[in-house]
Amino acid sequence: MGRPASVRWVKDEMGFQALKAAWNQLAGETNPECVFLRHEWFEAAWEWRKTECELRVLYIFDRQEPLGIFPLVLERRGNGAIRQLSFLEIPDSQSCDILVARQNRDTVVRAIVDEFFATRHGWDMLRLSRISSDSPILEPLFFEMVSRRLFTTLTPCGKNLRIDLKVDWPDYYSKRSRSLKKGNNLAANRLRKTGKVEVVQVDELSADPATIAKFVRLLCRISSKSWKKSTGLTLDHAGPGRFIHCLTRHASEQGWLSVWLLTIDGEAVAMEYQIVYGGQVHALRADFDAAYSHLSPGSYLNWKLLEALFGSGRRNYYMGAGNNAYKLRWSEEGESLLQLNAYSPHLRGAALRFADVAVRPSLKRFKEWVLPTREPSAPDL
Repeated sequence: MGRPASVRWVKDEMGFQALKAAWNQLAGETNPECVFLRHEWFEAAWEWRKTECELRVLYIFDRQEPLGIFPLVLERRGNGAIRQLSFLEIPDSQSCDILVARQNRDTVVRAIVDEFFATRHGWDMLRLSRISSDSPILEPLFFEMVSRRLFTTLTPCGKNLRIDLKVDWPDYYSKRSRSLKKGNNLAANRLRKTGKVEVVQVDELSADPATIAKFVRLLCRISSKSWKKSTGLTLDHAGPGRFIHCLTRHASEQGWLSVWLLTIDGEAVAMEYQIVYGGQVHALRADFDAAYSHLSPGSYLNWKLLEALFGSGRRNYYMGAGNNAYKLRWSEEGESLLQLNAYSPHLRGAALRFADVAVRPSLKRFKEWVLPTREPSAPDL
C-alpha cells in the first residue's frame, strides 16, 4: 500500500515561498525538462492571478520528506456561489501537472483523493486543464477518483503544437505550403522597402533591477500597441505586467531567457518572448505594433527566428495550446492535452455536473445547428 502521507494546505505567499526548495526538487523528479513545473514559473503566474483568486497549494509529505505538490487556486464563480479549484495557470501556461516522483505516485494519489473527499463540502468543482496525455499521475488519479464515487470526466483540450528542431532547415521549410512561403517573401520585400530591418535575440540581461525594468517596459510598449489589446491580456495590463516582470527576472537569473525583437530603423515593432529550458524552446507570446500590420512584422519575425533555431542544439519549439491558423502553417504535430473535471458529491456539485455534462453540450449542439459556422480571423501573427 506504500507509506502513509500527511497533507497540508498552503494558502499564503509566505508558505508558498517556503516550499521553493522542495518544489523544485519534486519538479526535477516529475519531469526535469518541464519549466512549467518550476516554482519560479508558478511564482510569476501567481503575480498575475493573485487579485482574482485564492492560493490553495496542497502539500503532501511524509515526516520531513516532500512527496507531492498540487498547485491549485480557489476561484469563486457565479457571484461567489460556485467554489472551483483549478491549477494555478495563466494563458501562457503550456502544460500543467501535479508534482510527484514516480515511486511515490500511488501514495500521493491516495492522499489527494482522501483529502478531496474529506473536504468535499468546501469545494464544488475541480477543473484541471492542459494536462499532458503523458502525465504519469493522470490515469491513476482519474481511476482513484472514480473508485471513490467522485463523478469525474476526462476530455481532450487541444495540443501544444511543436516543431522538431533537430531536422535540417532547408528540408523542413521546403515542405511548408506555397502560400506560407509566398506570404513570407512578400513580407520580406515590404519590410526591406520600409527601412533597415534587423532581427535581434536578447538572451542575457544584467541583474540590475533597473535594466530588467527598462527591458520589460519595452516589451509592454510593443504589447500595448498590439491588436490583442482589447482582450485584456496584453502586457500593459496589471496582471500580465506583474507576471512578465517576475518571469523576466527569474529567467534572466536562471539562463532561460530568450526574446526576439524585430526592429525597423532601430525601433522595435515586434517581439516574441520565449523560455528555453531542458533543450526545449517555449514560445509564450508574440506581439507586434498594429500600426505596422500592413508589413506583416510578426510573420516575418516568426520565420526568421525559426530559421535561426534550427541547428542551434535545441530539440523542439513549442507554440502553445490552441490550433491557431498561423501555428498550423508551421506544424500539426504536438503534445496532446487533456482536461479533468471532478464534482463534489453534494447537491451543488451534482447541479454543476448536470449543467456541464447535459445542459451545455445540448446548448452547443443547438447553436451549431441553428447558427452558421464562421471561422474567426486574426491579423498577421
